[in-house]
Amino acid sequence: MIRISNAPYVTAGPAFLKTTATWSGIQSWVWTNWLEMIGSQNVKMPPKSGPAMEPRPPMTAPTRSWNESETGNVSGLTKLQHVRSLALNNNASVAVLDLPALSEVTTRIDVRGNAALQHILLPVLRQADMGVFDNPRLPACEVAALFAALLGHHEQSGNDNTPTCGP
Repeated sequence: MIRISNAPYVTAGPAFLKTTATWSGIQSWVWTNWLEMIGSQNVKMPPKSGPAMEPRPPMTAPTRSWNESETGNVSGLTKLQHVRSLALNNNASVAVLDLPALSEVTTRIDVRGNAALQHILLPVLRQADMGVFDNPRLPACEVAALFAALLGHHEQSGNDNTPTCGP
């Protein structure tokens, strides 16, 4: 049983209630007096549920995009240490993806369809999911060596299978 002292004023009833009573007693008093006040009038009850809401897309954290597709210059990323995800896609002029300080990737690295790409250098990174696809000048054996040094899920296809890499 809940005990209420100095109960707040009840505005739904015909008079204010300020007393010390048990919760069930207050409910009974308010309900009885409220029914006496409205008598036999028809009271329209509120709907049991609110209006239907249109579904919204899930909220995500803001993302940042960086695009150097015209110049092929990725030299501004040499101090990059942490990213949520990284994508180098369909860039015709980048020959080397060199990220010497990158140490953490939260979700994935995607390197896809870069016609001039010949090397991917990630010397500090130790774990990342990564996909490398359709880079015709990037040696597949170099990608395999990179994957061997990284923990995570890795996929590649469509890269250059003709060169041989050293031990």
